[in-house]
Amino acid sequence: PPDAAAPAAAIAAIENADQVVLGPGSLFTSIIAAAAVPDIRAALDRFAGPIVYVCNLRPQSPETEGFDAVGHVQALIAHGINPTVMVCDETGLRPADSPIPCVCAPVANPSGTAHDEAGLAAALRDLVV
Repeated sequence: PPDAAAPAAAIAAIENADQVVLGPGSLFTSIIAAAAVPDIRAALDRFAGPIVYVCNLRPQSPETEGFDAVGHVQALIAHGINPTVMVCDETGLRPADSPIPCVCAPVANPSGTAHDEAGLAAALRDLVV
């Protein structure tokens, strides 16, 4: 609902974070659905640190069929969610003319079917200011 309230603990977690990470996950049904809650979106707007969008490795049919990495970011922005940087796998969905900086790093597991925890952790660690 448009007036959904966020748990106070979620707002506190954003306010006390060094970095906010959005994703990976289903763009519309997980990431945007959670981040577009008015209280969450307002907390993200106030957040001074990096807001990192971790892009999926490939389109999710049918939810993001035909999207490239920039399409993901544009959908976030269209819903009032403004990441400051995006992380993409070197071999996955790649950005072209991204409206935000993009870090391309080896964040996929060897099979390319999921994100690799160590690779993603390293990429995120390098973005903490």
